[in-house]
Amino acid sequence: MNKVFKSYFLLIIIAIGFFSCSSRHSDEIDFSELELIDSLEIMMPLGFLQMSKWQTYSENGKTYLIEYGLNRNGDLLIFKLDFNKGKYLEPLEIPNQGPDGFNSFGVSISYQGADSIYVFPASKEEFILYDSFGKKKREYPYNGEDRLRFYTSGVYSDISKSKEGLLIPTINDTRYDDPQYFEKVVPATFYDFEKQKFDIGIPYPDYLQGKYFPSNLTAAQVTYLKDDISIINYSFSDSLYLYNSNDNSISSIYCGIPNERGLNYLNSVPDRAKSLNYNAKEKNFEFSKYYNGKIYRLVSHLSEKRDRELNAYEIIAKNARGVTLIELDPDTKRIKYYKMPIARYFVFQGDKLFVGGVSMREDENQDVFKKFYIYSLK
Repeated sequence: MNKVFKSYFLLIIIAIGFFSCSSRHSDEIDFSELELIDSLEIMMPLGFLQMSKWQTYSENGKTYLIEYGLNRNGDLLIFKLDFNKGKYLEPLEIPNQGPDGFNSFGVSISYQGADSIYVFPASKEEFILYDSFGKKKREYPYNGEDRLRFYTSGVYSDISKSKEGLLIPTINDTRYDDPQYFEKVVPATFYDFEKQKFDIGIPYPDYLQGKYFPSNLTAAQVTYLKDDISIINYSFSDSLYLYNSNDNSISSIYCGIPNERGLNYLNSVPDRAKSLNYNAKEKNFEFSKYYNGKIYRLVSHLSEKRDRELNAYEIIAKNARGVTLIELDPDTKRIKYYKMPIARYFVFQGDKLFVGGVSMREDENQDVFKKFYIYSLK
């Protein structure tokens, strides 16, 4: 990698006040209402994976839910859900082995179109472009330092694509117990198509030096905003970071929840028990998405501040965590909060939001159905 953008001291921190007046206690969130207008049950296709990751793809006014994962043979299956038709389309299978194989024990993808499917093998120093038939179109060597490669955690993955290249979440071989982890690891990097190498690296915010939290929260999540701007979402941060590839500038904008500011960082690498306790009690900003002029950000958190006194198992048993969808207007900086059900998928299409994926049932024919709730965005 030629250069790492080091201008975090020039960060423009945009302070956001609380825009809604309320007589409620300041520890509570002043929720706006999303109208629940319908629900939808989708029959699961044959060979559907219990363990999968997801993203979305929009085309001609339609948004598809893309789910993917490895089957028992290690081959990649990509499922595409069409909400208008109310069903999954024919899945695409890409073999692990063979001339068109990706040859890896793990994989992430970015679905940019039927003939533009980027596959990021976990154990290879390259990524691959596939067509709609699962055939290789091109291979791109990373050519990065310290085995820099694609990295994501959680069940949602995304990238930001432009004509010049891809901005993707990255990691290298630095051990997490290294005191300089947040200096040595570059969480998001721009891959230049013409140079066929990593070019511009986006470092972690400076305030993380000397701080720790569970390693599952370290990954960046990248998505396209508009023009030359991409959003970098960190699970641990109240702010979103906006990267402008035109001038390599970075700014930040507050997009958190008002009942708690910041996270309680640790002074040492947590063990398994401390990680479980931390994940149970602290906020997790799971993903962000730009849609129809607004930034939407999903955060899971304790519903009641008093539940911090519980241990992790008590929090799980009590189902004490809630989910809030944050709506941010990047122009006016106005924020709204929507209380959401515990769910896996949040898909925006037209003036609707499809939320679901947790509730499932099996009928008398042993067909399995997944339930989605449909909210109005009007």
